Amino acid sequence: MKNYLKAANWEIFLLTVGLFFIMCYIFFSTTYSYFSASVTKSEQWEIIPQLSQTLIALISIFYVTVALWMFSIVNYFCKKDLKFWLFVLALVCPLIVVVLFAINVYNVQQFGSKIFPAIGLEYVLGFTIALLALFWAIYWFAKVVVTSCDVYAGFKLSLYKIIFGVLFFPIGIWKIQPIIVTISSKREDI
Repeated sequence: MKNYLKAANWEIFLLTVGLFFIMCYIFFSTTYSYFSASVTKSEQWEIIPQLSQTLIALISIFYVTVALWMFSIVNYFCKKDLKFWLFVLALVCPLIVVVLFAINVYNVQQFGSKIFPAIGLEYVLGFTIALLALFWAIYWFAKVVVTSCDVYAGFKLSLYKIIFGVLFFPIGIWKIQPIIVTISSKREDI
């Protein structure tokens, strides 16, 4: 996990965003080649649920790589108290909701019935809870980085800069990761 702290910003970018885009390119190119082939419309409609499951898996892989990056940084700079474990739960919560959603979609495709009998309410409630948990995790991550920057590196950093850097991750990683490397090297010097 400490490899995330010493990695250059381009390495983190390639690990998270680059890996995701390569997998998406493969996914969309094979999908395009399938749909451009001479298959009937009914065969095309049969493959769409499988494609949606693959896309859910790709997004989950991207989320896991970003969550591991955030977790390794908070794990290094933060003491293991209740807020730390709430942060871990907040990182895992969206993944649990997506997995339950994927299981439910699979059951509807295979058996024609849902696990959850409600009419879409579980999706709205689950995704709302997942988004709230994710926003809290991003806030806590930013707070830990700002506090560590103040304590170890001795300079002030804006909380909003880190929050927006995580929300717009492909661009923000170029600003956040050099700060993380600086803070971790200053912490090791102390």
